[in-house]
Amino acid sequence: MKKLYIIIICIMVFASCKKEPNMERNPNDTGHDINELRKKILYEGDTNAYECLSIEYFDEDDGWTAFLPYAIIMSNKTNYHVASFDVFTNIRIIYRDEKLDSIDEATAKLAIEYLEKSAKTGSEQAINELNKLPKNSNKMTYKEKFIYINTER
Repeated sequence: MKKLYIIIICIMVFASCKKEPNMERNPNDTGHDINELRKKILYEGDTNAYECLSIEYFDEDDGWTAFLPYAIIMSNKTNYHVASFDVFTNIRIIYRDEKLDSIDEATAKLAIEYLEKSAKTGSEQAINELNKLPKNSNKMTYKEKFIYINTER
């Protein structure tokens, strides 16, 4: 299941890059390109820079969880549905597997609210995740919703 999510995220990232930035690195370069991508996200809300930075973080061991602040900023700044879904996905990764029950209500609320935000902008992936919830989910806590969505049945 984890591999399926990673494959889906990779497909989304590669499919949504509009143009390829010059990512060639000089051996003496200390990550200048990544810093430029971060600046474009933070100051300009550049979706192409966001997608390219996500690829850079994806290659790191704990990259997706380190990418979470950029997903939050990009979602808030531009309402970019991919970034909103990435917030949910990053929190899912942090609490994956046997750690689901340890999520607190506030973090679960954050994850579900960004998932709903992504769905409202038409993200089919987010809509599919929300459709996993039972019909009476309005009576569930955010923690219960988060656990329910992320538990295989």
